[in-house]
Amino acid sequence: MKRTLLKAVLCFFWILFTPICVFSKDYSLNLKTIYDFRSARYEDIRTNDEDHDFYQYVTFRSDGYGIDNLETFVSGRIAWDIGDTMRRDYFRDVKDTYSGSDKLSEIYSAWAEYKNIFNIASVKAGRQYFYGAEVAHFDGAEIAVKNIPYVDFSAFGGSRVSLRYEPRKNEIWGGNLGFKPAKDTRLEVRMVKYLDYSSDFTIYQGITKNLDLDIRFAAINEDPKDIDVNASYLLRKYSTKVLLEYYRRLGGSGYDDFDFDYTSAENRDKKGFKVPRLGLLRLQPFEDYYVMVHQPFLDYFGVSASYKIRNLINNNEGNQYNSDSQEYTAGLDCKNLPLKGSDILVEWRHYQDSRHSKRFQTESQEISGEFSQQLDQSFSSINKLFGKNLNNVSFNVRGFYRVYDYNMKKYQTYGLTSYFKGYVTDNLDFLVSYSYEEDDKLALPYSKLDYLQGVRVELVLNF
Repeated sequence: MKRTLLKAVLCFFWILFTPICVFSKDYSLNLKTIYDFRSARYEDIRTNDEDHDFYQYVTFRSDGYGIDNLETFVSGRIAWDIGDTMRRDYFRDVKDTYSGSDKLSEIYSAWAEYKNIFNIASVKAGRQYFYGAEVAHFDGAEIAVKNIPYVDFSAFGGSRVSLRYEPRKNEIWGGNLGFKPAKDTRLEVRMVKYLDYSSDFTIYQGITKNLDLDIRFAAINEDPKDIDVNASYLLRKYSTKVLLEYYRRLGGSGYDDFDFDYTSAENRDKKGFKVPRLGLLRLQPFEDYYVMVHQPFLDYFGVSASYKIRNLINNNEGNQYNSDSQEYTAGLDCKNLPLKGSDILVEWRHYQDSRHSKRFQTESQEISGEFSQQLDQSFSSINKLFGKNLNNVSFNVRGFYRVYDYNMKKYQTYGLTSYFKGYVTDNLDFLVSYSYEEDDKLALPYSKLDYLQGVRVELVLNF
């Protein structure tokens, strides 16, 4: 039934595209085609795992169709698993688990918005996203009121969208309310209701022309979730940037606090409403202190450094996602050297855990680097080969080397990713990427994985 409905909706919008293209004042159509190949090589005699996926993305937008203030938008994806992905394959993912077939069709957005009602309001109806205390994906309607002194307001309501399974409960609603009592001050209250109430309260305050302060407090139902304080400082004379942050995770095992979704802690005492979720452990309360400084010099270079310390509130060992720890980074970036249009970034990272248990990683050192080059008119031979429109072409390669201590033993891993992308014409661009990574013993400790590699080819048509 669900698949039949999806095909009907796709056919409806396909039929709708033609008259929109003819009668709308402005429209755009983006078609992105992707072929994705991944391979896992093992050291033992097991057959190597391979995964071949094909994706077709479609994004369409129109303005002024029939009515001047009417905008329409549709986006979706069709995914094919080319080949067999077995149950124990390394690359088996949520698509293979939930789709039940080799092909999966998904509609992300399909909405129409009537804008500038009395020059202050707009109404949007259809499948859409709402960005508030949580990101809500739903079928329904949103109303937004802007361009009035001191206040803006938005609210939504509808049926929750799940692309992987049918939720037991569909109703979802919420809204955002913002106040701007002064030029450099903004207060915002946001709320989303699904199974539980998610809410947050934010203050944005400009202290001086160089110093800004953001404070956010979030809660689940009546239980505190977290508080986040950010201060950013820019010394304009020397272009020095400083970021200070304090984050505290509140709540705990006895509270309606959780990770990675906004449905409920464990849906306890709500028989029939259990929602599938990742099997990750609950985070214990902790606090983070973070400082980062970036300083450019000599027009080409920049240096950066950061320090982060995490303290568990209850002074216990936490779990593999959460513990007392410290992290240091130092980096060097360079622009337009050795060639115009080049970017170089080198970073060193050190992680130190306070635990000395065999169950956890206790220390790591990592060096990473990235190089990208924008090709311009100076690369005359390349432009002659591909044509004069190939001026906006770039090449990028990123690599890392990591040494870490786990189970009181030393391990190392390294890898790289690279891509080449460019614009053949105003309507056609492409991307080719390659990735390689040596075995990380923590990823598959029960196997003899040697390395992973992948190739991706993207072709994009714009109309």
